[in-house]
Amino acid sequence: MALNPYQVFLMPLLTEKSVQMQDKYSDRPGRPDYVKYTVEVHPEATKPEIRKALEELFPEVRGNIVKINTIRLRGEIRDPDRFRGRRRFRRGRTRTRKKAIITLRGGVRIPQFEGI
Repeated sequence: MALNPYQVFLMPLLTEKSVQMQDKYSDRPGRPDYVKYTVEVHPEATKPEIRKALEELFPEVRGNIVKINTIRLRGEIRDPDRFRGRRRFRRGRTRTRKKAIITLRGGVRIPQFEGI
């Protein structure tokens, strides 16, 4: 399934850990500097599609992508009546998500993800 570049990225994930990762790998003596961004992507997006969409939407990162790691987060089963003796509500499942951790060379930043 060929995805439009605007369909690949759903939203940036801003957690305490992901914000720390943006600055964690810089100013290390003797080691290269990296910047890591965490974004939620379409569940069917592949790493080459993510790379292509990233280079198309943000031209300043072209050629500066070191690697892309992807993680599938399977939806959890939600059962409000799990500890009750009878059924009042229906069981459900949260949606399955996929997130990508994008590693860029130091000095290259995506301005749309900064200061959110």
